[in-house]
Amino acid sequence: MTGNAYADRTDWWEAIGLLPLPRIAVVQNLDSDAGGASIIGEVHAAILKAFHCEGLITNGAVRDIPGVRRMGFPMFASAVSVSHSYMHIVEFGTPVEIFGLKIRSGDLLLADVHGVVSIPLDHAARLPQVASEIRETDRTIIDLCHSAEFSLEKLLKAVQTKR
Repeated sequence: MTGNAYADRTDWWEAIGLLPLPRIAVVQNLDSDAGGASIIGEVHAAILKAFHCEGLITNGAVRDIPGVRRMGFPMFASAVSVSHSYMHIVEFGTPVEIFGLKIRSGDLLLADVHGVVSIPLDHAARLPQVASEIRETDRTIIDLCHSAEFSLEKLLKAVQTKR
């Protein structure tokens, strides 16, 4: 084991405060059994939320789901565990890999019920327009499928239409 015990390490709190908003806490569990014991529960979720983190992404386990849900703090994790771990912070602010996704401080992340993706910063400005176009195309196809006017020909035309 290396690093100081979790409760003895508070230096990372200052580093979190220096990151741009909005913030997402990303914690990589280096243990071979990353789902064995939780690394974040209600107490640390409250601390992260106080530092204006919008949620947590980890390959480790989490706990205290009802309390964390009440505070509106989403957590993306590999498992839920009843017990907290005897965790040591080895490093902070360094690149990590969570479920194959390489993440660095300052990366633009999108997380929802479907998972987490990293968005290249040079694409960020185009996201609202592209998302709007995708939603419009999807809505057209869904509306057609629910319509009394549905036909194979109209469906083929709708999916082949470039916007």
